[in-house]
Amino acid sequence: MRPLRIAFLWHFHQPYYRQNNRFRLPWVRLHGVKDYRTIPEWFAEHPNIAVTFNITPSLPKQLQEYAQGITDDVQQLSQIPATELTAEHKSALLDHFFLCNAEQMILPHERYRTLYQARETALETYTDQDWRDLQVWYNLTWSTPLASRFSLIQSLLSKGKGFTEEEKRSLLAFHQEYLQTILPKWQELSQQPNIAFSVSAFYHPILPLLCDATVAQESTPDLVLPSHPFRFPEDAKWQLQSARESFAALFGTAPIGTWPPEGAVSAEVLYLFQRLGFQWCATDAQILERSLPAPDPLAAYFPYRFQGPDGEITIFFRDHILSDLIGFVYSRWNAQDAVNDFLSRLRSIRNALIERFGATVLERAVVPIILDGENCWEYYPNNGYDFVHTLCDALEAAEDLQTVLFDTLAAEPSDRQLTTIAAGSWINADFRIWIGSPEDNAAWDLLFHVRQSLMERKQELPPSVWQQAREHLAIAEGSDWFWWYGEEHSSANDPIFDELFRWNLQRIYHLIQQPPPKVLDTPIEPALSAPTVSVPRQFITPEITGSYRTASQWDYAGLYDAPLSGGVMHHGQDLFRRLRYGTDGEFLYLRCETAHPLQEEESLALAFVAPRPVELLFSRSEIIIHSATVPLTVDGFAAVVGEVIDCKLALQMLHLDPAHPQPLRLHIFVHTPYGRFTYPPGGILVLHLF
Repeated sequence: MRPLRIAFLWHFHQPYYRQNNRFRLPWVRLHGVKDYRTIPEWFAEHPNIAVTFNITPSLPKQLQEYAQGITDDVQQLSQIPATELTAEHKSALLDHFFLCNAEQMILPHERYRTLYQARETALETYTDQDWRDLQVWYNLTWSTPLASRFSLIQSLLSKGKGFTEEEKRSLLAFHQEYLQTILPKWQELSQQPNIAFSVSAFYHPILPLLCDATVAQESTPDLVLPSHPFRFPEDAKWQLQSARESFAALFGTAPIGTWPPEGAVSAEVLYLFQRLGFQWCATDAQILERSLPAPDPLAAYFPYRFQGPDGEITIFFRDHILSDLIGFVYSRWNAQDAVNDFLSRLRSIRNALIERFGATVLERAVVPIILDGENCWEYYPNNGYDFVHTLCDALEAAEDLQTVLFDTLAAEPSDRQLTTIAAGSWINADFRIWIGSPEDNAAWDLLFHVRQSLMERKQELPPSVWQQAREHLAIAEGSDWFWWYGEEHSSANDPIFDELFRWNLQRIYHLIQQPPPKVLDTPIEPALSAPTVSVPRQFITPEITGSYRTASQWDYAGLYDAPLSGGVMHHGQDLFRRLRYGTDGEFLYLRCETAHPLQEEESLALAFVAPRPVELLFSRSEIIIHSATVPLTVDGFAAVVGEVIDCKLALQMLHLDPAHPQPLRLHIFVHTPYGRFTYPPGGILVLHLF
């Protein structure tokens, strides 16, 4: 039986967080402890499973700098004895020490859960021991995958609370030591026949936009470009050459293949890959769909040869659906069910290929599965251990499925040729995430001007100064700064990303002895503020229709506009948009506006905390009202789920009395195939009716 071949690629990447002699964000360290060695080791335990890990050199560079003694802000906050924490320190702890997936990394741990639930009053109620336990738990929860191998982690998890300063120091020292084992482990694993490594451009830039930013209009003709579009292919070449040199220094051999940052390609970028010696690259199937004269659902399951002026390169096209299922959906499933579904989909592809082309097609066909290799696991129970091993066991046992390395595939002949390639990325086959918004374009223009100033001074600069300034420019060209600008993504760390981008530009001006423009002192995008809620302007009595046709009846309602939940992984447009609310003195009226009418596997819940705990759950097929304390009747309740979600509740059901007004306190929970999101993020929504 000929098997269908599957090629896995897990992409490891972190932007460069260093500012002077500290890392502003802890993600290299925390994911280093949780993922960067653990995940490759899990796959390596299955010698019959072939897998490729793709490395962005800015990640190992930071691992090496941790070994040299550079520390991150969270590390430094963790080191402060609890009795010496100032009010500013404590506020910073509350801002940063719950930044992880609460469902998998906080709530399962009783002590951490208790601290999390009391965070809103922490400044008034936390004791010194509470603060110390919080310092330990945030660092400990990222260490849980190591519990079975290291007694320190197991003993701290078993103890659970009442940690000492000495135990905290031991945990932080363990992190520092463990990080130093990651690169040697990668080197060791690279010698196994079933493990391969590939590389991305050094600081993770969007290569087509460096080569010629006007290429963004190829997929989006109406896109507004910066005033000074970037056209510096030499910068893209520097990023790739530096990546190849870094990779060769780490692994002792030049890389064969590349996953371009964000899967972003253009014809000019492919030519550059060819000139630099890459034998293969990969992007998304949507790019192939736009590159072919007619859509073909099976076209992406073959390697393609792309002919350029300097030879050929093999291109692979990731299966968008299968990759995103692992990245965003299967974390909510039982591991066995997820693996069964995954293999069933692979077998459907196999059957479709054989039905059209015959069984011999399996000698050439391949299904590329390419996705983020670090951030998705915190959404899985047990950090994905059960899923990874169940998947590997199932693939090893399957006679009709076989994993294979991209390096191996690139050495095979291919009868499929591409003469043109559509420019785009893995997200919607365009570049909207990184260019086109006012904030994105402002950042590109600042980058253009500082580059111009640097190049004007190049001949006058000592080589060491030129090298430093060139490095800061390359860092500022990274995709991550632009990922967080604009409306598409947002996170609690937006202000830090903005500051790091501007700081790297300021450093260039200082190095070339020119005063930085004053505009670099001002955030490109204003920092996130606390959720704002407008109060009702007068009583309202809207009809409960679930339709936008009655929108005018909500004109005087109060309003909460939800921020985009964002996150480091792009999962499409957020479902929940805004909540309108008001009263006529007898009923509470609520309207939840969503990006689209609720679909299957989507739901929205309003969980009132005070003055009475009541939960309203809305889905496409049912509406549930529930109280954990007192039985509810539906006499004072009505709701419709349609274009929007409309409902009304008798004020007495919530123990609200207009004569003695008090605020409503609630959380909004949204469930989608991409995960569970809470609004307001990390807080509680307070509504004033009267």
